[in-house]
Amino acid sequence: IVERYQEIANKEPNPPTVLPNYTKPSQAAEVEAEKPNTSLFSTGTTEQLARLSGSRGISMEGVKWAQDRGVLVFGHWFGGEVYGVKDGSGRVMEIRKLDGSLFQAVGTLEERKSHAIKGSQKKWPVGIQQAAECPMIVLVEGIPDFLAAHQVVIEEGCQGCVAPVSMLCASVSIAEQALPHFKGKH
Repeated sequence: IVERYQEIANKEPNPPTVLPNYTKPSQAAEVEAEKPNTSLFSTGTTEQLARLSGSRGISMEGVKWAQDRGVLVFGHWFGGEVYGVKDGSGRVMEIRKLDGSLFQAVGTLEERKSHAIKGSQKKWPVGIQQAAECPMIVLVEGIPDFLAAHQVVIEEGCQGCVAPVSMLCASVSIAEQALPHFKGKH
């Protein structure tokens, strides 16, 4: 599975961004914080799924399974069509433009590939709650690798045994409150 995943993922390294004068809130504060508003996003059309499949080189089966698991959504954000991932806990949601372009710089934010919806707690692993019944997980970083992991699990016929889980930023630790969801997983 790992070798096939590496072929599909085509990972691009992203150096972590450090914002000046930023103080991280405590993990307890993050869990109690306001959750992102996901009401503007919903399941995708067949055409949107096909566009995402083609642009990311991920099978339709892979993107459909991600959508069926409730982790893949589509919508519009500041005039652009987007896709994104969210967790069943409602604690995290991050989007990317469906056409692959960057989000424009605004205020102190530079141009960027992905955008976390206000209130997102990036220490929360996307898909961990959907993995509750699976004895194994494949833990990856970022949206593209998360979607690629769905394809690999399907290709290997491991749905129900292996569930994709993603951290949306390589530089953060996992929220303490999420750790019990990993108990007993391989």
